[in-house]
Amino acid sequence: ALSIYKEYKEQIALVLADVMMPFVDGFELVTALQKLPNPPKIIMMSGFPRDQEAPSHLLAAISGWLSKPLDIQNLAKILANTLSEG
Repeated sequence: ALSIYKEYKEQIALVLADVMMPFVDGFELVTALQKLPNPPKIIMMSGFPRDQEAPSHLLAAISGWLSKPLDIQNLAKILANTLSEG
């Protein structure tokens, strides 16, 4: 995910990442993205509540949180709201 973002960063406004991913977890991805100049907006998703899952120092870097199973209407709303924010 990180290498794809680096290659196409001019075309990517938002990253939607799961907490549990192969090779690197979602929080490691958030940390790596935040180290880049002009990091993207990030929405995380997980089967666990945000308060149980997200380290507090990363919460400020996350634009949104989706609980699984995903509700398509909620996903669309959060994507639209996040993309419309400055």
